[in-house]
Amino acid sequence: MRDKAVEEIGGVLFPLAQQVIVTAPRQMRALSPDAMRAVVDHPNLTAVPDLEAALAMVRDAGPEDVIFVTGSLFLVAEARALLL
Repeated sequence: MRDKAVEEIGGVLFPLAQQVIVTAPRQMRALSPDAMRAVVDHPNLTAVPDLEAALAMVRDAGPEDVIFVTGSLFLVAEARALLL
């Protein structure tokens, strides 16, 4: 969401990740993926338009890979609906 501390949260979480995929939930207050790309830094960061595209990028993850879906509860709820 535009009113969240994206830069601060990204600064804590993103250094721990090999790959970062930013996207936005289907919510009017959501910060666009391109806007997120502008405020956070990661050497392997990709911005995609929606959660379906983000999940498609990790479909080939192996059993040892860990995937986190974080952000707003809107995004987590959307991911839950797609994955269950």
